[in-house]
Amino acid sequence: SAGPDGIRVLDVGTGSGCMALSIKHERPHWDVMAIDLSERALEQARSNAHQLGLDVEFLKRDALDVDALAALGPFHGVVSNPPYIPDNEVLDSHVADHEPHEALFVPESDPLCFYRALRDVAASSLAAGGCMVAECHREFTRDVADCWQLDGALIECLTDLHGAERAVRFARS
Repeated sequence: SAGPDGIRVLDVGTGSGCMALSIKHERPHWDVMAIDLSERALEQARSNAHQLGLDVEFLKRDALDVDALAALGPFHGVVSNPPYIPDNEVLDSHVADHEPHEALFVPESDPLCFYRALRDVAASSLAAGGCMVAECHREFTRDVADCWQLDGALIECLTDLHGAERAVRFARS
Protein backbone atom coordinates (compact mmCIF):
# COMPACT_ATOMS: atom_id res chain seq x y z
CA SER A 1 0.00 0.00 0.00
CA ALA A 2 1.13 3.53 -0.65
CA GLY A 3 2.26 5.88 2.09
CA PRO A 4 0.38 9.08 3.04
CA ASP A 5 1.67 10.84 -0.08
CA GLY A 6 0.45 7.93 -2.21
CA ILE A 7 3.91 7.55 -3.78
CA ARG A 8 5.33 4.05 -4.33
CA VAL A 9 8.90 3.40 -5.48
CA LEU A 10 10.59 0.15 -6.53
CA ASP A 11 14.36 -0.46 -6.44
CA VAL A 12 15.21 -3.34 -8.78
CA GLY A 13 18.40 -5.23 -7.87
CA THR A 14 18.88 -3.40 -4.59
CA GLY A 15 22.10 -5.05 -3.42
CA SER A 16 23.03 -3.37 -0.13
CA GLY A 17 19.88 -1.24 -0.35
CA CYS A 18 21.71 2.08 -0.74
CA MET A 19 19.33 3.59 -3.33
CA ALA A 20 16.14 2.40 -1.62
CA LEU A 21 17.39 3.58 1.77
CA SER A 22 18.50 6.95 0.39
CA ILE A 23 15.07 7.49 -1.15
CA LYS A 24 13.30 6.48 2.07
CA HIS A 25 15.55 8.78 4.10
CA GLU A 26 14.79 11.74 1.81
CA ARG A 27 11.08 10.92 1.44
CA PRO A 28 10.00 9.12 4.64
CA HIS A 29 6.31 9.21 3.68
CA TRP A 30 6.88 7.31 0.45
CA ASP A 31 6.34 3.56 0.28
CA VAL A 32 9.69 2.11 -0.85
CA MET A 33 10.06 -1.51 -1.91
CA ALA A 34 13.28 -3.17 -3.04
CA ILE A 35 13.96 -6.49 -4.69
CA ASP A 36 17.00 -8.65 -5.25
CA LEU A 37 17.57 -12.27 -6.20
CA SER A 38 20.39 -12.70 -3.67
CA GLU A 39 19.33 -13.63 -0.15
CA ARG A 40 22.76 -12.48 1.06
CA ALA A 41 22.22 -9.04 -0.46
CA LEU A 42 18.74 -8.82 1.05
CA GLU A 43 20.09 -9.73 4.51
CA GLN A 44 22.66 -6.91 4.19
CA ALA A 45 20.00 -4.46 2.96
CA ARG A 46 17.66 -5.36 5.85
CA SER A 47 20.52 -4.93 8.32
CA ASN A 48 21.37 -1.52 6.84
CA ALA A 49 17.70 -0.48 7.02
CA HIS A 50 17.50 -1.58 10.65
CA GLN A 51 20.68 0.31 11.59
CA LEU A 52 19.33 3.45 9.90
CA GLY A 53 15.83 3.09 11.32
CA LEU A 54 14.26 3.10 7.85
CA ASP A 55 11.16 1.12 6.89
CA VAL A 56 11.77 -0.36 3.44
CA GLU A 57 10.21 -3.63 2.29
CA PHE A 58 12.85 -6.00 0.87
CA LEU A 59 11.67 -8.96 -1.21
CA LYS A 60 13.41 -11.81 -3.00
CA ARG A 61 12.39 -11.52 -6.66
CA ASP A 62 14.01 -12.14 -10.03
CA ALA A 63 14.37 -8.85 -11.93
CA LEU A 64 13.86 -10.74 -15.20
CA ASP A 65 10.46 -12.09 -14.05
CA VAL A 66 8.35 -9.21 -15.35
CA ASP A 67 5.04 -10.77 -14.28
CA ALA A 68 6.24 -11.13 -10.67
CA LEU A 69 7.37 -7.49 -10.63
CA ALA A 70 4.19 -6.24 -12.30
CA ALA A 71 2.19 -7.97 -9.56
CA LEU A 72 3.92 -5.69 -7.02
CA GLY A 73 2.83 -2.49 -8.81
CA PRO A 74 1.73 0.08 -9.61
CA PHE A 75 4.73 2.34 -8.96
CA HIS A 76 5.37 6.06 -9.35
CA GLY A 77 9.11 5.52 -9.55
CA VAL A 78 11.48 2.71 -10.44
CA VAL A 79 15.23 2.86 -9.89
CA SER A 80 17.83 0.28 -10.79
CA ASN A 81 21.54 -0.34 -11.02
CA PRO A 82 21.21 -3.71 -12.75
CA PRO A 83 24.00 -6.00 -13.90
CA TYR A 84 25.28 -4.51 -17.16
CA ILE A 85 28.90 -5.50 -17.74
CA PRO A 86 29.36 -8.00 -20.60
CA ASP A 87 30.84 -11.19 -19.15
CA ASN A 88 33.82 -10.99 -21.50
CA GLU A 89 34.93 -7.63 -20.05
CA VAL A 90 37.79 -7.68 -17.55
CA LEU A 91 37.29 -5.56 -14.41
CA ASP A 92 39.78 -4.05 -12.02
CA SER A 93 40.26 -6.30 -9.00
CA HIS A 94 39.05 -3.56 -6.61
CA VAL A 95 35.58 -4.11 -8.13
CA ALA A 96 35.64 -7.75 -9.19
CA ASP A 97 36.96 -8.97 -5.83
CA HIS A 98 34.23 -7.28 -3.78
CA GLU A 99 31.02 -7.75 -5.76
CA PRO A 100 29.20 -10.98 -6.58
CA HIS A 101 29.57 -11.97 -10.24
CA GLU A 102 25.79 -12.04 -10.79
CA ALA A 103 25.47 -8.44 -9.56
CA LEU A 104 27.85 -7.19 -12.23
CA PHE A 105 27.79 -9.31 -15.37
CA VAL A 106 25.35 -10.07 -18.17
CA PRO A 107 25.84 -12.41 -21.13
CA GLU A 108 27.94 -10.75 -23.84
CA SER A 109 25.30 -12.00 -26.27
CA ASP A 110 22.47 -10.14 -24.47
CA PRO A 111 23.76 -7.10 -22.53
CA LEU A 112 20.32 -5.39 -22.48
CA CYS A 113 18.37 -8.26 -20.88
CA PHE A 114 17.69 -6.36 -17.64
CA TYR A 115 16.78 -3.14 -19.48
CA ARG A 116 14.17 -4.95 -21.57
CA ALA A 117 12.68 -6.32 -18.35
CA LEU A 118 12.68 -2.83 -16.82
CA ARG A 119 10.97 -1.44 -19.94
CA ASP A 120 8.28 -4.10 -19.61
CA VAL A 121 7.83 -3.31 -15.91
CA ALA A 122 7.47 0.38 -16.81
CA ALA A 123 4.95 -0.47 -19.53
CA SER A 124 2.78 -2.52 -17.16
CA SER A 125 3.36 -0.96 -13.74
CA LEU A 126 4.57 2.64 -13.96
CA ALA A 127 1.83 5.11 -13.09
CA ALA A 128 1.02 8.08 -15.31
CA GLY A 129 3.53 10.83 -14.56
CA GLY A 130 5.94 8.29 -13.10
CA CYS A 131 9.60 7.91 -13.93
CA MET A 132 12.27 5.23 -14.06
CA VAL A 133 16.04 5.72 -13.89
CA ALA A 134 18.72 3.08 -14.39
CA GLU A 135 22.50 3.15 -14.45
CA CYS A 136 24.04 1.81 -17.68
CA HIS A 137 27.32 0.73 -19.18
CA ARG A 138 28.85 3.75 -20.93
CA GLU A 139 28.93 1.82 -24.22
CA PHE A 140 25.24 0.83 -24.08
CA THR A 141 23.50 3.95 -22.77
CA ARG A 142 22.13 4.94 -26.19
CA ASP A 143 21.03 1.34 -26.81
CA VAL A 144 19.12 1.39 -23.50
CA ALA A 145 17.48 4.69 -24.49
CA ASP A 146 16.43 3.11 -27.81
CA CYS A 147 15.16 -0.01 -26.01
CA TRP A 148 13.00 2.12 -23.71
CA GLN A 149 11.12 3.91 -26.50
CA LEU A 150 7.44 3.44 -25.66
CA ASP A 151 4.43 5.51 -26.70
CA GLY A 152 4.17 8.63 -24.55
CA ALA A 153 7.60 8.16 -22.95
CA LEU A 154 10.16 10.90 -22.59
CA ILE A 155 13.66 9.39 -22.67
CA GLU A 156 16.80 11.20 -21.53
CA CYS A 157 20.43 10.04 -21.26
CA LEU A 158 22.07 11.30 -18.08
CA THR A 159 25.77 11.98 -17.64
CA ASP A 160 28.09 11.27 -14.74
CA LEU A 161 30.49 13.76 -13.16
CA HIS A 162 32.99 13.13 -15.97
CA GLY A 163 30.43 13.89 -18.70
CA ALA A 164 30.03 10.25 -19.76
CA GLU A 165 26.49 9.03 -20.47
CA ARG A 166 25.88 6.53 -17.66
CA ALA A 167 22.13 6.44 -16.98
CA VAL A 168 18.81 6.64 -18.74
CA ARG A 169 15.67 8.35 -17.42
CA PHE A 170 12.24 7.27 -18.61
CA ALA A 171 9.30 9.55 -17.83
CA ARG A 172 5.73 8.52 -18.54
CA SER A 173 3.35 11.29 -19.53
